[in-house]
Amino acid sequence: MLPTIDIHCPHCGANGQVMAPPSGSVLIGSCPACDGMLAVFCGATLPLDRAILQTGAPEARFDHLMAVLGEHLEATVDQIVAQMVASGDMLGLDASQDDADLDADDGDEADELVDLGPITPAEVQRFLKDELPRIDDRNYFQALFS
Repeated sequence: MLPTIDIHCPHCGANGQVMAPPSGSVLIGSCPACDGMLAVFCGATLPLDRAILQTGAPEARFDHLMAVLGEHLEATVDQIVAQMVASGDMLGLDASQDDADLDADDGDEADELVDLGPITPAEVQRFLKDELPRIDDRNYFQALFS
């Protein structure tokens, strides 16, 4: 049986199911109940503007999708960081430290490295499968090392 996810139309409230997309992908489609455009991204169903996506210039379409997805990502990342701070799971940082402590740099001390432990076999396999084949891609390289 193929995995499915439940979706809720942000336009009309209709509920349904779709086949689960690959992780990180964006599905764009119409609600069968109201014909409103929507995007399914990381388990969330997000409203889209049909007029922009059907008749807008490519830049307008890009900007609209980035705004909708960006708003969702920002809210999600805010939740993740808040949970990390609350649990004290900030890569070895004390949860009681405030932003001023984290930003303070008197220049006298070298930045301390956080010991994350040895590289795991799963991390090596992911690197060999996903990252190493792309290392000659100029854009990918610059995204990593700029």
